[in-house]
Amino acid sequence: MSSSTQKRNRVLCCGEAESPTNKMKERIRTLIFIAVTLLFCVEAHSQGRIDYNNDSSSLIQLTPGSPVPVNSGYEVELFYQPNTGGLAPISVLFAGGNWQGTSVVPISTIPGGFSATPDIISLTGITGGANAWIDIVAWNNAATTLANALQFSTLLSSAPVFSITAANPNGIGNNPPPSPPSLVGPGMFQGITFTPEPSTTALGAIAAFTLLFHQLRKRS
Repeated sequence: MSSSTQKRNRVLCCGEAESPTNKMKERIRTLIFIAVTLLFCVEAHSQGRIDYNNDSSSLIQLTPGSPVPVNSGYEVELFYQPNTGGLAPISVLFAGGNWQGTSVVPISTIPGGFSATPDIISLTGITGGANAWIDIVAWNNAATTLANALQFSTLLSSAPVFSITAANPNGIGNNPPPSPPSLVGPGMFQGITFTPEPSTTALGAIAAFTLLFHQLRKRS
């Protein structure tokens, strides 16, 4: 018996060989898997990027003209969410909601300055070239999360929410990828100035008002 006859018999008896249709289906499945994998890879590498850095000593201040000292326990965190148009959202300090946090960084570069490591970060869920709302929050007790800062900090503040266009890390066409945008600029991050906690002043004002109220009642 020839080898071709033996092979044909094995196919008929045992179903060892695949038909051309089955081979084609397997190839199609393989191509689909490769295409989906490449799609996910492209998506993972096309997240928008920004420069999470402030090298100006005039933007994080205790009082006007008094920048926060280096390694003084003050922390900064950047929050973001997609900007699909409309009015700017309320700060994460008051709303929570759709804000996504990044890394917490200290005032440790220059007085009033901060920089993440690395300073170029990707904004998950923000496609390169898309706009994002940015909210920068700072606090004074080296808390590692905003939740802890809200619970324990005596000084906590945020800058006005602003919009920024995240850079596309892949570039467009033959153009190289653009540099990630800085946070500082017209209409963007204008700084944070802490103010003393008003509890003592408020109590004094309430006491003075109460005393005045009682005096007015006695006269009437």
